[in-house]
Amino acid sequence: MRPEEIVAFVKKNVEPLPPWPPYGERFRVAATLTDGTYLPCVVVESASVTVDLAMRRFDETRKSSDPYMGYGAIVKSFVTRECGERL
Repeated sequence: MRPEEIVAFVKKNVEPLPPWPPYGERFRVAATLTDGTYLPCVVVESASVTVDLAMRRFDETRKSSDPYMGYGAIVKSFVTRECGERL
């Protein structure tokens, strides 16, 4: 399936997760990858909203002396998250 077909299918057949600003509309699904790997929990959300948020966070990091606001911490927060966290 093309990405736009997946999005259309998910929006038609899956109930959205409760709102979690600033991410916008989000959906929790299971997925089987083309290599057969089964992922029991995948969140489908807008890439552009997430990228815009990450860019803002990186800009904020440049101005902060807080060690928890470092580049690595920000990347981790955007690419790893336990399924169901904060839901």
